[in-house]
Amino acid sequence: MENNGLTYKIEGLGLRYDSLILYKDFEIKIKKGSIVSMLGPSGCGKTTLLNVMGNIAKPDEIKVNDFKTLSKSFIFQEHRLLPWKTVYDNVAFVIKKRIDEKQMQELVNEYLRQVELLEFKDYYPGELSGGMKQRVAIARAFVYPSDVLVMDEPFKGLDVRTKRVVMETFIKAWEKDKRTVVFVTHDVEEALRLGDEIHILDGPPVKVVEKVCTKGVFRDMRTETLEFRNLRNRLKCLLDGVCEVLDGTGENDEE
Repeated sequence: MENNGLTYKIEGLGLRYDSLILYKDFEIKIKKGSIVSMLGPSGCGKTTLLNVMGNIAKPDEIKVNDFKTLSKSFIFQEHRLLPWKTVYDNVAFVIKKRIDEKQMQELVNEYLRQVELLEFKDYYPGELSGGMKQRVAIARAFVYPSDVLVMDEPFKGLDVRTKRVVMETFIKAWEKDKRTVVFVTHDVEEALRLGDEIHILDGPPVKVVEKVCTKGVFRDMRTETLEFRNLRNRLKCLLDGVCEVLDGTGENDEE
């Protein structure tokens, strides 16, 4: 889906856990066809926001939720592949009842080709490396015809080299299918590398303390630029400031 300047909105979000007010009259706008990175310290409510968008968490109140009726696909920190199914069947599983067999084979093979795993389509998850499993998860997310792709720290736990390969795989897949992506991470470099916009969150109650628009200029970056380093340092300082504000205040482990 190309970015046509329209937005998906959440307005008037309120949500609490017992006495903890996690969201109070919160609002956010996400441009269609863009990648929006969410940065913030642990416990500030990032994952809860994804769960609201994904209809997993039910808010106590909300005035506008454009995400409620949208179709979503997900990429999590854990690959969540079915160990008894092959790579091909893990990807095909999400569209098996939606299209005929011939179309399904063509589509699944195309996305496995994009993530450079077509030759491994008959392998089982236990025979793959961690990075390969996460590339299968990327293919599975893109093969499903969703309006929004929700990603919750999908690169966490990968070593530096593997992370770079998986991120490049994701970027290539997204460039061919520019659907809206909401991406939660603790990693400033990940947020900058992928995002068209970066939202810094603070809380609870959650608020957007800063929004940085990069328009995706760092997605094709091969070597670090001065602009990238300066922005990375600025966001790290800002995030450290947020962490200092939160230090000692949050007993909630909810992200």
